[in-house]
Amino acid sequence: MRLTILLPLCAAIAAPAYAQNHGISGITTNFPTPMSGPITGYGPDNFRSVNGGAYNDVSRAQRLIASGNYAQADGVLTNLVGRTSSRQVRFLKGVARLGLGDATGARRYFEQSLYRGRNGYPGAMSGLALAEIRLGNRDAAQDILGKLRNQQEKCGSDCDRAKPLDQAIAVVEKALA
Repeated sequence: MRLTILLPLCAAIAAPAYAQNHGISGITTNFPTPMSGPITGYGPDNFRSVNGGAYNDVSRAQRLIASGNYAQADGVLTNLVGRTSSRQVRFLKGVARLGLGDATGARRYFEQSLYRGRNGYPGAMSGLALAEIRLGNRDAAQDILGKLRNQQEKCGSDCDRAKPLDQAIAVVEKALA
């Protein structure tokens, strides 16, 4: 059960790293080079390298999560949380905490990474819903699913968030089933 819920979430995390390295449009990790700004993603507070190794640490954490090494990823991300206000880092920390079975900690980090403007980031919303389910708060997860569906309805099938919203809804629906 744990693997069937976390696997789609890990795929959603691994896809941005692959897309960034292979130039695929869609979900991106949005770690800008020093001369460029963010394309899409978390907004104006996107992760900016604190030092030369911070970007590598985030990439390493993503790889560790994708391979199921949540404890190692959590250690790397704990260091990064203290060095940046990045919502991306907090999202990854939430995934790591959820993978370690700490739904309360995961909820806290997903809440910190949730909003991008007036809309919730679909990955953080689905992670928050999974944490709520693990905590026994099915009503809260249903509420999050409703918000995701509302965003999907407003977005339509041609906006840049359509695919992430579809994926997030599928993950939450599967977990609630």
